[in-house]
Amino acid sequence: MPEGEMTFSFGGLGSYEAFRDELIKRAENPDYLKLEAEAQGFAQGDRPTVGFGYDLPAKKDPKDPEKFRKILQDFDAAGIALSTQQQVAILYWGGWSKERLREYVSNLGDNPYLAQDLDFIDRLGADDRTNAGLKAQLGALRVTRDQANALYAISVREAEDEVDRRLSALPREVQEKFKQGSDQRAVLVDLAYQGPKLLGHVLLHALEAGDLAGAAFEIAFLSDRTPRETPGTDARNLARVQTFLYRQAPLRIGYVLS
Repeated sequence: MPEGEMTFSFGGLGSYEAFRDELIKRAENPDYLKLEAEAQGFAQGDRPTVGFGYDLPAKKDPKDPEKFRKILQDFDAAGIALSTQQQVAILYWGGWSKERLREYVSNLGDNPYLAQDLDFIDRLGADDRTNAGLKAQLGALRVTRDQANALYAISVREAEDEVDRRLSALPREVQEKFKQGSDQRAVLVDLAYQGPKLLGHVLLHALEAGDLAGAAFEIAFLSDRTPRETPGTDARNLARVQTFLYRQAPLRIGYVLS
């Protein structure tokens, strides 16, 4: 090892994946991580979020409601069974018209509750297109730890892909530095998991220039994002900086690695 080169043991967890998952999961839902909850509904707050930060609004694309069907696909892949009315509530919140929902329900096949489901569609109103309305409609939804982990696996793969997509515009040597398995990459994936917009142009410019201090500043303060685009806590960003700049496993800052 060259003199002065720093090593990173992934916080004693043994692998990039284990460290990345611990970094993200402990921030997103420590109760699940500590196995203190068998099943949970929506997290506290305004946004409909389940499991380890599976954020339904992040999947929402008002310009293309058809893409919004992905939530149903993700839930199905995670083994989360949604009733017809729960599916309808999600799709209506996502922008589907009542006419389209009636067609959707009618084409589901043998459904002894078709009349009730059609009546449910008729009763949907403007409030049901809001986040609070969706949480009210899905109030009975509970996600087990296994299901939360399955949703997490889907979302973290998307975050990994997003990091690759953002880095693809940078020089090859920069891409190699942050390839999968890098401790610093875990920080970028954590940002992408919380919201792709957090991988802003100022941060990417600092990475391209090899300015790690500038990149760390951007990670800590996210200066090129508006407050509404920077959810999270100072503790989470500080933990990211400690990993990214000093290549040390985070200290016990609020939620972080114990």
